[in-house]
Order: sequence, then structure tokens, then C-alpha cells
Amino acid sequence: MIDQLPDSSKVWFFGADRILSKEEVDNLFLELTNFTKGWTAHGAQLSAGFTLLHNCIVIVAVDESKTPPSGCSIDKVFGLLRIPNVDFFHRTLLWQPFCESVKIFRVDEIKSDYEAGQSSENTLMLNSQVYTLADVRNNLYIDLKSTWAWNRIIKK
Repeated sequence: MIDQLPDSSKVWFFGADRILSKEEVDNLFLELTNFTKGWTAHGAQLSAGFTLLHNCIVIVAVDESKTPPSGCSIDKVFGLLRIPNVDFFHRTLLWQPFCESVKIFRVDEIKSDYEAGQSSENTLMLNSQVYTLADVRNNLYIDLKSTWAWNRIIKK
């Protein structure tokens, strides 16, 4: 799966707006497994994989050096993640990992949490702005002060 892909592989980070149930995770795992095994661009097989983290994060990766994905093939990933009652496309959420789980914050909530002293600039968060598999492997967990929200929302 994703472990066998090179660091240069392109990734897409999808964070859900809630923790998925075990049944939802199991179903999504099966769908993503089948999808990535058969994922093609203009008839050419893509070298791809995925990982599911904290029961709410999906990371899909593709080795563009073998066969690059097309716009239509990328759209298929987005289509697959259009799941009833789950929003994988809410781009203003932050995810704070806790062991096998995660706390999901809307930006106003993390700002309030920070102002109340419940979190600090060093609070560990998931980096939703990873671009390559190297980023996932080396920079998936970052301090709150390194997130996109720090200067735009929290310290504004």
C-alpha cells in the first residue's frame, strides 16, 4: 500500500468532520482498497495507496513518476469520499491527535481553546497541508503555531 510508494508521491489529505464508526472505517477501508487497486488514468494503472488515521483522516498517495493521474481520475477520489453524513471537504478544521483518537476543532473552537489556556502554540496537530509522501512521513504532526490557522485565525 502506501508504505511501498516513494517519498516523491503526490498526496491528498482528507480530514472528516467527525470520528467515523468502526463500521464506517471498515467500509471505507474496503472501498479505498478496491479503488486504489483499480485506479487508472486514461486506461493506465496508477501506482497508488492510502492510509486511514485516527478514524477520521484519509491520505491517498500516487506515484506520479510512473503514471500521473489525470483530472478525471483525481475527481474519482473526491467522488469516493462523498459519504452521507460525513464531510471530508471542510477545509477549516484542525485535528489534534490523542493516541488512537483525535479531537476535531473548528477554527473558532481552537482559538477559544487557545485563549482559555487549554492548548498552546506547541500543541500537536495534524498537518493538513502535506503535499508529498515525504511530508506525510516527516511532517504529519506539527505544532499549532505551524498550522495554517495560527497567523490567520489564532494570533490575528
